[in-house]
Amino acid sequence: MQKSIVKGAVFSSLLLFGSCLPIHAAVDYDSHFSAGEKAFAANNFTVAVENFAQALKYVPEDLRSRFRYGQALYSLNRYSESHSQFQAILQNSPSNIIARVYLAENLLRLNRAQEARVHVEWILKVQPEHPRARQILDSLNGKTQVSATSQAPEKIPQGQKPVPVKLTKKSGQPKTTASTASTAAKVNKTASTAQEFVA
Repeated sequence: MQKSIVKGAVFSSLLLFGSCLPIHAAVDYDSHFSAGEKAFAANNFTVAVENFAQALKYVPEDLRSRFRYGQALYSLNRYSESHSQFQAILQNSPSNIIARVYLAENLLRLNRAQEARVHVEWILKVQPEHPRARQILDSLNGKTQVSATSQAPEKIPQGQKPVPVKLTKKSGQPKTTASTASTAAKVNKTASTAQEFVA
């Protein structure tokens, strides 16, 4: 009888202490995410980047933090880093049009216009009247000059459960694709699948 009481106490302690760590991590995540949102709203992108990076250390699969982190990096002209964040989002949520717009924006800033074109054309297959995608495509076709995003950043869709982001084992960074051709094939396949949901 005494052994079962001790086992029950040990089991209860494990449950109690085991659950404290995730709660503590959740509190730290929430505080960093909230601080990042406040800094982002105040256009203090350096502080926003720091806070979103910290939030992602606690919950690396959270797409909201990764999205805002990518936006803040973009606002600081850190296009290569921002590109990696939006690419990671699209690996897990390939029909995320807002992330794809930011990915195309980063590709343009990195002088990778043909890759940007693939993503913009995908967006326009799914949403033919998407204003920013149309503006980027027109600039790629020489009809207008591309300008930096002057509007307020698009909002993160609310009420969607984050999908885990696949990270590389060595660096802990989001995986990147190998070639433009394979990216184009994946994008076109995703576009046809997304059109089925839109129609």
